[in-house]
Amino acid sequence: MATYESNSSKYLNKFHRDHAYYDLLNIAIHHFKEAYCIKNFVRLRKIPFHDTKKLEKNYASSGDFAKEAIIDNVKITTCFENYLKGLLIYKGYIIHKIDRKIKNKKFAALSNDPRERPIRISQLKKIENYRKNPNTGNLKLFGLKESTIGFNGILNSNDYKKLHKLPTNIMKILNDIKERRNTIHFQPVNLFRSSDIDQYKPLIEFVNKKVIKKHNFFVKKYRDKKYYRNFAEKLIPI
Repeated sequence: MATYESNSSKYLNKFHRDHAYYDLLNIAIHHFKEAYCIKNFVRLRKIPFHDTKKLEKNYASSGDFAKEAIIDNVKITTCFENYLKGLLIYKGYIIHKIDRKIKNKKFAALSNDPRERPIRISQLKKIENYRKNPNTGNLKLFGLKESTIGFNGILNSNDYKKLHKLPTNIMKILNDIKERRNTIHFQPVNLFRSSDIDQYKPLIEFVNKKVIKKHNFFVKKYRDKKYYRNFAEKLIPI
């Protein structure tokens, strides 16, 4: 039985694309649910941020959210990065960068494209399909790096936006969180803003409706019915 390089197996056929998407949905949901502000969102909504006196009595509770804010931003953006990359694979596009060092000039023509516009798996296979890697003996799509294209490009490039079709409000929230995430190297503790609460609710609603729902669709499609409850993800309470 043929074996494939890790960065190439995802593009083999629809079955493998489905499972790559499912795996990335798993990772996305895990990181999102592990964010402190998400798994404690019901409690967060009850903190009286607009009442100074009451807030002082709840300082310990609100302080926990402030301490976790930067790491939460990392987990939330990681969730959506995995979700979007899985969606691209599912729709038939590559997420790996093209290796500029490959001598084939046709690869060079694609080398900058994944950062600016999506490249179909079929485009890559037309240049060269799977062949054996002499170093490992595994089948590989030559021309792909191990690294993948960046989250910012997928999120904000016009051609990628046409594919993922994220709602405008979700785009705005993610870009805001992404900017705050980029302060991780400069702030020991991030100041938690009460306005952040208004951002988390639509994100949870989106993850429930799009990410978890799609994940559970694959569980139902590929898992035995008797194991559905073991693998299906529960919706996040709001």
